[in-house]
Amino acid sequence: MAVNLRGVVATLQMMRPDVSLPAKHVYCVSEAARRFCRRTWLAKETISTAQVLAGSLSVTVTPTLGALVGVDKVWMAQLPSSVLTSLPAYLGTYHGGTGAVTPINGAYVIENNSASHFQTNGFYICATAGSITPDDNEWPSHVGDIMYSDGNNWQHIRKEEFTELSIESKTTLAQYGLSQNSFGVPTCVTIDDGIISLYPPAKYDTAILIECAYSPTGEVLDSFNIPANAEDCILDGALAIAYSLPGVGQDKKLAYEHDRRFRTGMDDLAIQSRLGQQGMPFLVVDNFLGRD
Repeated sequence: MAVNLRGVVATLQMMRPDVSLPAKHVYCVSEAARRFCRRTWLAKETISTAQVLAGSLSVTVTPTLGALVGVDKVWMAQLPSSVLTSLPAYLGTYHGGTGAVTPINGAYVIENNSASHFQTNGFYICATAGSITPDDNEWPSHVGDIMYSDGNNWQHIRKEEFTELSIESKTTLAQYGLSQNSFGVPTCVTIDDGIISLYPPAKYDTAILIECAYSPTGEVLDSFNIPANAEDCILDGALAIAYSLPGVGQDKKLAYEHDRRFRTGMDDLAIQSRLGQQGMPFLVVDNFLGRD
């Protein structure tokens, strides 16, 4: 959900009116938002399906919305065994509304009776969403979906059907004797400074989808993708910074209290995101009055 933090800036201006420069209020909110993202991993971006060429040992993660905090999940296209035996090849991208492919394949596009004119088991990744009807099958295509020709007909793999790869440590893989010395079908990955290493490395062209956590850069005010209940938490973080600023309204005791609430709130939200309602803190109160 997109949260607008301009209201937090307005609240901050009321709480510290002696801080005359609006840029300082914006800084307090933006810095609190960045701290929130780095600690909770709740600002998520799903990076559009990317090709992985045969022989690739690793993939570098580059978020578009901010600085990388960490990789949360990795999925890989689940290609049928009949395709794997012929070593599938990444051919380019396609338009989900027109079937046009890039780079072009002569005058042919993805449509009725065109599959035989394309490389068998060569696949395309959808770059623009839309709906096409190859071989009389209506397939809504979303960005990241895959289309490939089996030689006679078109086949469609939705990105929701990708297989999630387990994220392991290099120490664990070494204990089980897994290395990157031989190629095959990747079943797990390791993450190190934004680099996803495949185990085993890809023997054929494939495609992966990545969900990562990021921290925004610059001013953080509009269309910030975090849970709605995070706004109050970020307000505490911004107030902790604001009450530390020099001026007649400086109050280090309040700054400490808001910082404590900020850190507690971040941890609670992070737990809830992982465990759902089971991760929500609660208080059980027993009232013994009237009991037999």
